[in-house]
Amino acid sequence: MPLLTLTYPATVGGCLALILWSAGFQTIFLQAAPMSFFARLTRNRSVAFGLCLALRVFIAYRQVVFAGLTDGIGLFVVSAVGAAAAGCILFVRYGLAPAVFLAAILDLHVLSMRR
Repeated sequence: MPLLTLTYPATVGGCLALILWSAGFQTIFLQAAPMSFFARLTRNRSVAFGLCLALRVFIAYRQVVFAGLTDGIGLFVVSAVGAAAAGCILFVRYGLAPAVFLAAILDLHVLSMRR
């Protein structure tokens, strides 16, 4: 399957809006919700953390395979899991806002993509 061409906003404000939306979406659905769900299910923070990372590994693997980037699959999965681990730790210790802020910082590369 060929890679899809991504269109980034032309303005800095548009890029910042994309960064904030992406950071919020990623944090809520890939870190905060799974951590909360697994913590309530298992009543163990360490097990919930491990299950959340396992879910992120599965999602990252599926994303990379779907995009056809199987040559560097390990690097993509490790970077996604590293970011998820840091975000989960921030979410557990300090709440949602610092985890979203970390995701926004990690997404700043979008500013270099604008036309």
